[in-house]
Order: sequence, then C-alpha cells, then structure tokens
Amino acid sequence: SRGGAEMGFFSKTKTERAPEVQRISYITFKCGGQVYGIPLELFQEIIAVPEISKLPDTSGMTAGVIAYNGSACVVTDMSMKLLGRPACVTERSCVLILSENGAKRGCLAEEPGEIIKIPACGIGKETTRGFRLCRFGGNNILLPEKSIYLS
Repeated sequence: SRGGAEMGFFSKTKTERAPEVQRISYITFKCGGQVYGIPLELFQEIIAVPEISKLPDTSGMTAGVIAYNGSACVVTDMSMKLLGRPACVTERSCVLILSENGAKRGCLAEEPGEIIKIPACGIGKETTRGFRLCRFGGNNILLPEKSIYLS
C-alpha cells in the first residue's frame, strides 16, 4: 500500500480531481519532410497557392506578394527560410496566412498539417538556433520562435 505517497498527475483520492495539463495549440505544416508548428494564435487561414508576384531586390526567402482580401500580402518561402532551399510547390502546397496586430503575412508551405494541442510540459525548454523540439504523435515537431514567421 502506498498510503499518502505522491502519485504524480493522479488524484490522491477518488473525489479529488487530477490537475489540468496546460496544452498549447499549433497548426502544423511540412517542409522537406520535417514537421513544423506555428502557434494557433498567429494563424488566420490556409489558402491554395495563388499567383505569387515576385518582388525586386528581395532575399530568396521572400517568395513574393499575393492579393489577399483586397490587399497585398508578403509571402515567405518557409522551405528557403528553414532549410535553405526553395519550396517544392505541388498540388498539396499552401499558403498559411498569419496575422499579428492586424499585419498579415503569408508562409508558403510544401504541405499543410493539422491543428494539434501539445502539453506544455512536452515542449523542449531549450532553444537551439531559434527552435524548440517536441515529440507528438510519433513525430518530432520543430517549433520556431515567432520572429522566424513574422520577419
């Protein structure tokens, strides 16, 4: 018999509730076979890849601009930004529209994922080159810092 021993997340008595585990929501996408996650709070919409107009004098990370809801929206090639090579655009590719403080930004992704809720305790505390690592659903998911998406 354990008596009053600590039982982790399980309640000590049948009437006591176990503490809630904080979960953080992310929308996932793939680039180069790797799964990445964007905080759901930044996410607005997923759209099919529209015509992207190239901009002069921009880095290779900027894919160009698209017309989105009547205004221009800059699109970042996430494969180029994260892996250093242009995205392989297929029929599964998409643009993730992100919004922060009213400013819209597009992220070109090779393949959309799903919305997941990761327990806060499952997200790595250490940031390596702007990423945190977590394991979810049998996959390693890289969670870039917010500045990676919005810069």
